[in-house]
Amino acid sequence: MIAADLGADTRAVTWLLSGISLSLGGALLAVGALADAYGRRRTLLAGAVGLAVTEAAAALAPGMGTLIAARIAQGVAGAALVVGGLGVIAAAVPPGSDRRRATGWWGASLGAGILLGPLATGAVTVLTGGWRAGFWLVAGASTALAVLVAALPRDPVRAGPRRFDTAGAGLFALGLTALLAGVTEARLGWGRPVVAGLLVVAALALVAFARVEGRRARPIVRPELFRHRPFLQSVTGAVITGLGVISVMSTLSTTVVQPRFGLDGPGSAGLLAVWSFVVALLARRLPAGFTGRQQLVAGLLITASGLLGMLAVHVGGWPALLPGLVVAGIGTGLVNAALGELAVSSVPPESAAMGSGANNTARYLGAAVGIAAMTAVLGPAGRLETGLLVAAAVTAAGAAIVGLALRRG
Repeated sequence: MIAADLGADTRAVTWLLSGISLSLGGALLAVGALADAYGRRRTLLAGAVGLAVTEAAAALAPGMGTLIAARIAQGVAGAALVVGGLGVIAAAVPPGSDRRRATGWWGASLGAGILLGPLATGAVTVLTGGWRAGFWLVAGASTALAVLVAALPRDPVRAGPRRFDTAGAGLFALGLTALLAGVTEARLGWGRPVVAGLLVVAALALVAFARVEGRRARPIVRPELFRHRPFLQSVTGAVITGLGVISVMSTLSTTVVQPRFGLDGPGSAGLLAVWSFVVALLARRLPAGFTGRQQLVAGLLITASGLLGMLAVHVGGWPALLPGLVVAGIGTGLVNAALGELAVSSVPPESAAMGSGANNTARYLGAAVGIAAMTAVLGPAGRLETGLLVAAAVTAAGAAIVGLALRRG
């Protein structure tokens, strides 16, 4: 509908669909460090206001260029919401079972929003007959969120000067955005010159980032964290979640369910909403006795079992996906809660937002690579069974890495 209304070509549509993910993934770590330096509540509020403004700009966009620019800006605002929200939780809720439940709800809300957001905006589009209404819906919700965030207690005044590594943040954002763009373009073929060019830019920027950070007294990510097992558990679990879970859920609807079973967009999204709904329900009853690592391992193993259970679709049609989706939802609920808790507990308290940024950066990077790989595995014939087997194997391998190679001691 948007392409027809604004006269967009295929490349413009590709950037419209991927622009927000690229900017969000590239901005997460830098915005997290910025939140630690200048205030997490302030960053959360800026994200809510920024999202309201950019959604309104998208709704009013006269052409495709303006719309794409608004979508890219929405990714940066979304990054501020993600890291600011988890940073506020870390500051307000002490470590323990209460924080685990709070981060569980945070993770469930994040996962549910990813799936249910398109369903809600799609419904509004159908009801109103215009694509701009969906952007106005999100703009209104973001405005309401900004009002709620403004009522939160202010960030405590920090003693001493604020320091933010602008050069390091810029180089990392450039490198990761180029890497994500290259992987996204690779879905249409790895041999294309644009893919090679983007990957070269990513490599140069990330190498420069490493050199610059090596000379910084206060780098964005302290080198010693990469020798800290809980931090490695956090980023490894996030990468595996992107590779093995988000990749499947992101490609399942449009690549397999709709063309193979004849479900329309809302019906397909409703089917996958079962998964996100179970995730949200589970967040209320998380086991208090598990450590973050144990919970992450258990969640990854349960998720792998759910992915294998979805293989029943081979003999039972799309209703046979439901039991596997429920089991995968239970596992993913455990994983999301564990990752949220590990993201803030595996770093010093003053770096909680950066920890959230690093965790979610790893998740988005894993998802980008996983979606590209899953698209290749599924192929034009939609080989769902092969994709599920690969995803289950990756998820189970991630559980083994976190449970054995990265265990304490």
